[in-house]
Amino acid sequence: IGLTLNLENTGKTTINIKQDTEGIQKTVNDFVSGYNSIVSKIQDLTKYDEDTKTAGVFQNESTISSIPRDLSSNLFNSFTMDTATKKDRNGQDYDVNISLNATDFGFTMNRTGFLDFDSSKFADFLKTKPDKVEDFLSGDDGAFTKMLDSINSLTQGPNSTLELLSQQYTNEEKSYQSTIDKTQDRLNARYETMAAQFASYDSMINSYNIQSQTIIQAIDAMVASK
Repeated sequence: IGLTLNLENTGKTTINIKQDTEGIQKTVNDFVSGYNSIVSKIQDLTKYDEDTKTAGVFQNESTISSIPRDLSSNLFNSFTMDTATKKDRNGQDYDVNISLNATDFGFTMNRTGFLDFDSSKFADFLKTKPDKVEDFLSGDDGAFTKMLDSINSLTQGPNSTLELLSQQYTNEEKSYQSTIDKTQDRLNARYETMAAQFASYDSMINSYNIQSQTIIQAIDAMVASK
């Protein structure tokens, strides 16, 4: 795959084709770094800080907080079959079927939710059983194959999980804005009613004050006439 031979002259030649173990190792290291970056970002978005009493944007959003768990499940619930040679009680060799999982290839999950990777353990498998590494990572039911399917279901297409979540937030924002607008309209109408009432009260008070002055003047005149 990816190899082109152009034969221009007859003769003898020697072609050596070897596996790019360093490239594969770098790819897996990049994957671990990328995975841990995703976990770190999601932890920041979903955490609650007791000291500052502040919550992440997605603190109670299970769709977001479950992403690392789903991806790690794809990695650690994947297996590939192999055979191992053992000896029976008579010292005779016999083969048994065994399953290889992520830990056999150097992957472990630490207590903080991040991936640790034993590159030397992976390199040993890549050197001695490259077909098992390929099957575990990129086979039809391999770990990376499952992860890619999960990521596609999260991000690809109008019915993807994150797209539907985005639509949900958009609809909620529109609903909240509609509620705010209606509440503001009711407040404005109430304010106009109250303003009209206050204007009426002010007019009534002015009229009362004028009438009061008239009564006081009449009383004063009556007192003066005596």
